[in-house]
Amino acid sequence: MEKFSKKKFIDAHNANQIDYYKNTFKKSMLPAESKYIASQIEQFIAFGNIKIHESLLEIGCGMGKYTFNLLKKNYMITALDLSPYLIRQFEKYNNNLYPIKLYTCDILDSYNIMAEKFDNIIGFMVLHHIHNLSLSFQAMRKLLKPGGRLIFLEPNAWNPLYYLQIAFTPGMRWKSEKGITKMREKIVKAASALAGFNNIEVKKFGFFPPFVKNTKWGDRVEKLISKIKFLDPIRPFQIIIISD
Repeated sequence: MEKFSKKKFIDAHNANQIDYYKNTFKKSMLPAESKYIASQIEQFIAFGNIKIHESLLEIGCGMGKYTFNLLKKNYMITALDLSPYLIRQFEKYNNNLYPIKLYTCDILDSYNIMAEKFDNIIGFMVLHHIHNLSLSFQAMRKLLKPGGRLIFLEPNAWNPLYYLQIAFTPGMRWKSEKGITKMREKIVKAASALAGFNNIEVKKFGFFPPFVKNTKWGDRVEKLISKIKFLDPIRPFQIIIISD
């Protein structure tokens, strides 16, 4: 009965997420290049110490907003997303420009359809949309090579602006975004420990929203603000590295 209830919950959660991203089109999801995205990618690669020769599996790739920025740097990526709609949009924007394997599936089913294993599993703003962290981490572990890592860029649960954004942005749903509250080191660490991972590292960064960060002065001012350490606990973004 418990197993059935868990499956029922996951199916309902996934159906909600698929509907959310199909019927709530967000311009912020479109593939693009900007100082805002470039800064996030730069921080992600540097803190994650991701090497160009390492194989990467990106979960929750969406339309390729972050993926294309990594592909342009010649990283080797396989990607998956739960939403058939988003995968179709990814293929449309890629237009056969980059060779990449794409899968449409839940991470829980991924190791049943993928033969290869990866040096790192990565994700951008996806972890807080996942139905069950510990089960998903267990599934990811099966897709990692020995010594492989999980590396995620996520919103910081302690930054109050996310909750204001959800409340006042048309189309955003608390039901689909409430996983942000779980993006706390203690919760993620506990879930990853249940999957057999022993270590977690977290780096918080950022300050300005895109329309400020993408200006010349906004980029320079944010770099200065990054040196103010007492702001670290509430910075909007965090990179999470999970390993053995």
